Amino acid sequence: MIRRTIATSAVIALTAGLAPVALAAPAQAAPPSPDDLRKQTAAQVAGGEKGTVLTLGERRGRELYLVQLEDAAVPAYGGGVEGLSAVQAEGRSYDATASRERTYREHLVAEQADLETRIGEVTGRSVEPRFSYTEALNGLAVRLTRSEAQRVAGLAGVAAVQVDEELELQTDVGPEWIGAPAIWDGSATPDGTGTKGEGVVAGIIDSGINAANPSFHDVVPAEDGGDGYDHENPRGSGSYVGVCDPANTAFYNPDFECNDKLIGAWDFDNRDDAQVGYGYDENGHGSHTASTTAGNQVAATTYSAEETPE
Repeated sequence: MIRRTIATSAVIALTAGLAPVALAAPAQAAPPSPDDLRKQTAAQVAGGEKGTVLTLGERRGRELYLVQLEDAAVPAYGGGVEGLSAVQAEGRSYDATASRERTYREHLVAEQADLETRIGEVTGRSVEPRFSYTEALNGLAVRLTRSEAQRVAGLAGVAAVQVDEELELQTDVGPEWIGAPAIWDGSATPDGTGTKGEGVVAGIIDSGINAANPSFHDVVPAEDGGDGYDHENPRGSGSYVGVCDPANTAFYNPDFECNDKLIGAWDFDNRDDAQVGYGYDENGHGSHTASTTAGNQVAATTYSAEETPE
């Protein structure tokens, strides 16, 4: 069977985005009592007859809520507002500084200012947004009580009101959910040949990579938690790029550990104090994303805080 993915890493300033809130409307249900402090999910509570997604927090006091409006965020705007040309149009790409994007963004800012006023009216107090969003989604982050969140969910033009919460990873069955085993064993491939991505080069733009991690070794023996698979460099044995390429004098780092699995890295972050061609991951995020995308099969141990489910 063809196995595994060859990984290459690129180092660049770390960036983050905000995921949009789901817009699927749940079945309508009676609003909960303000004294009932169980967490309410979008499947349990509907924001009135208009079907706004509503997720309430657990506290009696104010919590941070994300209030999303119905109008599309700037990159997703396909037209429909009188006098404003579509951002998503055939033959053009999103450009944050272009006239269409700027004009529609101004429309959203005005819409959010109106929403802020209306939130103040239904809550009976001045509300100052903690954050406002126009690109990943169209909305505001404001501090509300549970009862205030229910009132805001009833406002015209509001698509979702959801409490800000940190979710803990509870599963490792993602590969099964997306049907990966059927690709691995060949039962879902056109020619019946199983593959885990051997010959594919994955480029990861993130905070660097930890070359010493077993996820990026050429071979991880079974006694060390791996499957013993020996990779083949698609460029040819010993042919590397970036910091591992001696011909690349601008980036070459003879101490960086490339192999048939990890075939190179680049360091584009000139803000750190390290030497040119550093490439190493100092905060772990790049190694995390690289191993998720193309890491080896290795044994993993999951640790839980005291008195939390394992």
